[in-house]
Amino acid sequence: MTAATLRMDLEQTRVRVRWTMSMSAGFHALLLLWLIFHHVPTQDQPPITEITLVEPGNLAPGQAGEQWGTITFRYRLSSAG
Repeated sequence: MTAATLRMDLEQTRVRVRWTMSMSAGFHALLLLWLIFHHVPTQDQPPITEITLVEPGNLAPGQAGEQWGTITFRYRLSSAG
């Protein structure tokens, strides 16, 4: 292989890469615009029904400690000196 052949191959590779990257950027820009501006109509959904499984008496402060025990957390705060 001569230096001229290698130079020609390098130039052809650069042209091919430049063209491919331009096409890819254009395609991705069009895809992004389509995703932004594409409107899909949705069906009306029924309102969400909230179901609460906790009885009002279960929320009393005394019962939580009796049922599950008491957890005590101790923190030691130290100042960086």
